[in-house]
Amino acid sequence: MNQYSFLKHPIHNFINNLSLHAKGIKNAYGLFCDFNKKIRSIDINLKDESSSFNPKIIHSIEKFRNESTHLSWISSDMLPFKGKMKKSLSQLEIQNEIENSYLILKFLSPIDHFHDVLILQISGIHCFGLSKSSSPVSSSDKALIGNLLNLMAESSIQNDYNDISTLNLINSSYDSQLERINLLEKKNKTITDNASKTIQIFVDSLIKKWEIKTRHTIELQSDVVEDIISSNQNIDAIETTFEQAILIALNTKSSSKNTISLQKAHFLWKKTLKSESRINSLGRYSNILEFLDRYEKAAQIALENGWKINGSTVGKSCYPAVSPASITFNLKKYSKNVRELFQQYTNRWPTLELYFRPFQNVILSEAENQASMSA
Repeated sequence: MNQYSFLKHPIHNFINNLSLHAKGIKNAYGLFCDFNKKIRSIDINLKDESSSFNPKIIHSIEKFRNESTHLSWISSDMLPFKGKMKKSLSQLEIQNEIENSYLILKFLSPIDHFHDVLILQISGIHCFGLSKSSSPVSSSDKALIGNLLNLMAESSIQNDYNDISTLNLINSSYDSQLERINLLEKKNKTITDNASKTIQIFVDSLIKKWEIKTRHTIELQSDVVEDIISSNQNIDAIETTFEQAILIALNTKSSSKNTISLQKAHFLWKKTLKSESRINSLGRYSNILEFLDRYEKAAQIALENGWKINGSTVGKSCYPAVSPASITFNLKKYSKNVRELFQQYTNRWPTLELYFRPFQNVILSEAENQASMSA
């Protein structure tokens, strides 16, 4: 499975990749605190991490990690995970130089603030392909090798931590976006559930209304309400279609029982979707349809209030209110388009057609034009 290499600890990565940079190093170890704050070790020859230390060794490892010396050379009997430590750094002498073939590099851990440790056994400069001789590494060679490996390790470890930090930032942003999406989904579900409950209540009220009107018990097929909800119709369309369904069911029922059984087939929904060509053809009339619908609604409000239907009452009932002059201006300016739309939508503006003189004048002028042409 493909995976970012830096998802593993930087010390782990360095040991695993060490053979790419210094092929002559045969023994190398890492001691580090992992992302779960557990002390682990890794061996270049095993590649797998280990955390199986007994308490005494753990104590020695923690003491070793806590020592402040950043770069040093030691012998194998000073390695904490190899057994009992026989010497400390302060006990080293000049004659120990040859035995000290293990390079120790320490880097402060951002996890537990002790040192993570790289332990590299270097028996000679032949490890780096600089010489065929396997003679011990001199003090000057050690200084050069130690500094070069230290720079290489520090760069690798820092790059890994930077990559981890970047990934954490990306993950945090992703988690935040995911949380927002989940919250929106919950809100949308709540809105949908509330809308469904509202429609259910509205349908129940329609059933009661028509049971009183028809003096019949109305039974609703179980999936009718779901069909009404999924039809995505407004309240007016639901009420109109429900009334039509009642009339269809009442006049087609074969049983003499005092029951009207409403089924999905009784509900004939008007199409709410139009073809693209249809939408495009009406696009240039959208503003005219908008103000005619607004005037129709205003005229209905004026009629319900018992007012005379004229420019003043219709304009006052618009939201926001408009002047009678603006209504007259719109109807005259777009009179030809209004007539075309009226022919297309004959029952869309019944209140304007019956009561509103300015609208009637536009429609009548079309009838007069046709009459004069036929004469």
